[in-house]
Amino acid sequence: MTGVVRLTRRRAIEIAGAATAAAALRPASAQAAAFAMDVPLPSGATAAGGLRTLAPVSAPGRFELIGLDFGRAAHVDAEVRARRAGGAWTPWATLHDATQPCWTGPADEFQVRFAGAARRLQARFVRVDAAPRAVAASRRTGRAPEIIGRAQWGGNRLPPKSPPQYGVVEVAFVHHTVTANAYRPQDSASIVLGICRYHRDHNGWNDIGYNFLVDKYGQIFEGRDGGIELAVIGAQSQGYNSHSTGVSLLGDYTSSVLPADGVEAVARLLAYKLALHGVKPIGQTMVVSEGGEANRYREGTQVRLYRICGHQDGNATACPGAALYDQLPAIRRRTDELTRSLSSLTLRADRTAIVYPDTAVTLTGTLRFADRSDPRGAGVQIIYAGDGGGSESLLQVVPADARGAFSTDVALSATGSLRAAFPGDDVRPPVSGTPIMVAVEPLLTLSAAPKRPRAGRSVSISGRVEPLGATRASLTVHRRTAAGAEVVERGRVPIVDGAFATSFVPPRTGLYRVTLRVDGTRVRRHFRAV
Repeated sequence: MTGVVRLTRRRAIEIAGAATAAAALRPASAQAAAFAMDVPLPSGATAAGGLRTLAPVSAPGRFELIGLDFGRAAHVDAEVRARRAGGAWTPWATLHDATQPCWTGPADEFQVRFAGAARRLQARFVRVDAAPRAVAASRRTGRAPEIIGRAQWGGNRLPPKSPPQYGVVEVAFVHHTVTANAYRPQDSASIVLGICRYHRDHNGWNDIGYNFLVDKYGQIFEGRDGGIELAVIGAQSQGYNSHSTGVSLLGDYTSSVLPADGVEAVARLLAYKLALHGVKPIGQTMVVSEGGEANRYREGTQVRLYRICGHQDGNATACPGAALYDQLPAIRRRTDELTRSLSSLTLRADRTAIVYPDTAVTLTGTLRFADRSDPRGAGVQIIYAGDGGGSESLLQVVPADARGAFSTDVALSATGSLRAAFPGDDVRPPVSGTPIMVAVEPLLTLSAAPKRPRAGRSVSISGRVEPLGATRASLTVHRRTAAGAEVVERGRVPIVDGAFATSFVPPRTGLYRVTLRVDGTRVRRHFRAV
């Protein structure tokens, strides 16, 4: 590492990174560990350039990633450096808050200096035990560039804390991790794994913050879990996450430009990703801000953004650095050039949540061929897959018009994904679009009889679930108390031909609530025991 690292304040991940040559990737072991220690703040710390410098501290164990937490109310600018015991110190790296760790490489000692008022200091560490082993080639999905998947850097052993959420992609936010640029390619897998561990275990986030990470060597990493081709909601820009995708460049590009290999990799990634979602890389679009303390715009404000924009365009930050920000016009132009060489197939639904029996969904989309050939009459397949995965089924084939546009209606009886596909012909290769998830809420009926049973007497609970298909329901009975509600019964109820029936004996008088859940949908009924 060389030079001082400057990290800007932001809510998305802002950490060090490095790359891995795709042909000789050294993935990290999944045995990354997160730990922390409180650091005393003596009143006699020495001054250096306006900063209070603490004495070197031995960490509880070896680490490669470190972050500092001075508490939520503290206003502190801090720097940290690290070393192996008796070795050379890394350069000082600036950290603004606990969400922004710094990659140090293997170390067991660290030193902190800071300016500002602080009552406490906690150092937070991640240890990543890298172990060379053979891996499969980087993943290529459809027209995707080579992407190093989560399994290759250990992310498959660090699953999200909760299932991924999905939005839409209208813009792409570009960031930099604001760390030293003198990283080695062979460090990358360990660094990305460390980032994921830090975000999950120290920041308390669901998963690694960004959808993709790219290094200066042109290596592309899959970030947040949920599907490369899907509109996975990340943490790339507060207030815009549900309408964007995010790519973070490993390094500090405040004054240093992103090398040509990195520029080309970002352009290839965004050409692929934006084409999947029918987004042109050139020009601007209007999005609605969802607000947030880091947002430049209040909630509900209509904001005009470049379709490929910098983090600072939406949030109060200097990210992605002045030098990289000046490179964004060139990245947009190169992305547009690459997009023109790609076939694309988009699909949109007029709604993605429906309630049975109203199951009709209107689908529209556009098919374009890279050779600019006439799409008229090309058959676009509409393919459905159930929520649990498994085999796909062809619903219908829709012809495209002279502009490549197509439209059709489909009826769904269960939650699942829809995607459009062109199977190819004698002169044109197959084209596949990104899937769309459509949630179908079942229609539930529930009754409890009698309405005013005697305590200690049986209450019949029954109902139906439509459409047919569900085999079990979750049933919970609460009794209202002075403190709120207590669970008095919980279990699974079999569903046979859409019907279920069970019974419950209220142990004492009071107001009871029965809750039935099927496939994420619930219905409630009340009765009073006398």
